[in-house]
Amino acid sequence: METRGNHVRPALGREKTSSREGTPGSVHKGTARPVSVRIRAAGRAADRPRKSESNREDALQPVGGGRKPFVEEKGILSPANRRRVGSADSEIHWGVSRSPFSKRRVKRPGYAKGGRQPMGTVLLSVGAALVLGTIMGFSVISLFFSDDPALSPRSIDSHLERNPSPEGDTASSKDQESVFSLADLNAVLLQGGSFAEKERAQQVIQSHRSKGRAGVMTDASPHRIYLGVAKNRDDALKLSVTYQKENVDVYLKDLKVKGDRVRLSKGTLQAVEKDLPRFVEDGHRIFQTLAASTTTFLGGSSSSFSDPKQLEEVHRRMMDAGARLEKQLPSGARPHLQDLMMAADQAVQSAREASRNPSEALVWQTQEGLVRYALAYEALISSLR
Repeated sequence: METRGNHVRPALGREKTSSREGTPGSVHKGTARPVSVRIRAAGRAADRPRKSESNREDALQPVGGGRKPFVEEKGILSPANRRRVGSADSEIHWGVSRSPFSKRRVKRPGYAKGGRQPMGTVLLSVGAALVLGTIMGFSVISLFFSDDPALSPRSIDSHLERNPSPEGDTASSKDQESVFSLADLNAVLLQGGSFAEKERAQQVIQSHRSKGRAGVMTDASPHRIYLGVAKNRDDALKLSVTYQKENVDVYLKDLKVKGDRVRLSKGTLQAVEKDLPRFVEDGHRIFQTLAASTTTFLGGSSSSFSDPKQLEEVHRRMMDAGARLEKQLPSGARPHLQDLMMAADQAVQSAREASRNPSEALVWQTQEGLVRYALAYEALISSLR
């Protein structure tokens, strides 16, 4: 509505009636009419229109120039309806049975309160998963890791050759080995005692060496002490006289080392068939020569010690052959081969010094080297059988 001058705000709650007679109940220009707005959800019984809806506007008209409170009828602007009209709590429903923004959840069958499955269902699912996983695991293992590739050609190890049983390995290795013989060694050892405690045996050895005598102790218990060696028992008795004068008990022990039934693989035998027999022969020659000369000197038959010049070439040849054999013999025999070489070298070097400066101490040192040689050869033969 446009007016000249200031805009006049119509008075609320008071209607202006014209002097002219008009239609009863009509509202003239400038009168505000309350309007009720409702947006209902389709299909809800509470919001369906009722019979009094058509007369809603008539019930809301003011009477007598004053503002009449709203008439609360059933379904017409009740407090619940007024809360819906223009309020923040009003909802807009889109033709569904419930609001899509509602937090209420529909209960589903088979689920317990709080959205959790029953304990029986959970346990049954876990058990089924475990059984299925076990079956699949064994199936994969039997398929790809079979113990018998011949029965399972799809095995991951089917392209590999099967290892024979240990008995088969032993039998096949024995078939591939060759038996041959080395030279025997016969000697008589002078044993000065046997001790269970290694410390006690070492004390006895040091006591004999401090007097310029020979002394060799075995590593394994009981620890035996050897004080000399000879080719035969007669020579051994001559050596024992020295200890009898000092009231030292000495026992004669026969040492017989048989070089037969020595086993080596065919490949190893082909590599050592020339060096090993010659190595043993040269060592035995050194042993026999020096054992005789030392017995003669210590028994009092001669005041001079023979020069071992004839053994120089033999000793050199033996050391050269031993250096080659260290790379060719089995690993179990190599330590004994080294002990054999060291013993022969000790005997030769001591004999050379004794020939230049004759003394019982140097001759007994030669005897000690011969004792070590006899024991090392026994161990070497045992390792090759």
